[in-house]
Amino acid sequence: MTMVIPGDWSQLEPMLDAQWIAPAFDARAADAWQKRLAIVVPYRNRQAHLQLFVPYLQEYFRHDKLDRRIPYAIHVVEQADDLPFNRGQLANAAFRLIGDDADYLCIHDVDLMPLWADYAYPAHPARLCLHGRPVPENTQLYFGGVTALSMADYERINGFSNNYWGWGYEDHDLRLRTLSVGLRVEARDGRYNALHHAHNGFTGDGRLSPAGQRNRDRFGAELAAGFQGWRHDGVNSLRVEHLGTTPLQLGAQTWPQVRHHRIRLQT
Repeated sequence: MTMVIPGDWSQLEPMLDAQWIAPAFDARAADAWQKRLAIVVPYRNRQAHLQLFVPYLQEYFRHDKLDRRIPYAIHVVEQADDLPFNRGQLANAAFRLIGDDADYLCIHDVDLMPLWADYAYPAHPARLCLHGRPVPENTQLYFGGVTALSMADYERINGFSNNYWGWGYEDHDLRLRTLSVGLRVEARDGRYNALHHAHNGFTGDGRLSPAGQRNRDRFGAELAAGFQGWRHDGVNSLRVEHLGTTPLQLGAQTWPQVRHHRIRLQT
């Protein structure tokens, strides 16, 4: 089943509202915390954050009352080229590389540290982060920062768009992909601590940067055209070069349990 996505926001807004569902803890399958989780961290040039993020996340999964039961692996997917950053392509590359080694993915920004969260297997695509996100955005549409999808749902929506370069709007596009195929989405609404960094989506006075504006315009054009591009723009059209996978090396320390994939993108 596919849905028609209206270009008029006044028509789209009620559809986005109706798509949200609350997490049903009592109705979860007994193995919801036993499915294999791949945490995918799209990354470039943020070593100071990565050095904080990796040990912090491991401590979280070691001690959280429920999530400590989850068999998880961390995949740092580094963009190793001089092109503008492309979060969607890195996530799609990770999906291909991980394959049958995981039951679900969590696309995770490197600057978001969980205080209280819910990483259990998602019966529906799930937004994990709401409180503490660094940039306040439209709550109805917000589906970024930390997002969990089953491998089957990720394939069903054809992953992320490959065409959002620089900051933003790839997560809005992802949300509309879930709506297009008739999926519900969970509002888990966890609380995170956001590490400080310069935000390349905005200028110093709070306006959209040129890269942010280009992505906003792209998203608006997709919406105005009936939002059909997701069928041929995503995992099925990804063209990247895998430069290798090794244990993560941060300075003098090696993290053998963290996989570091280096990816060269193509326009």
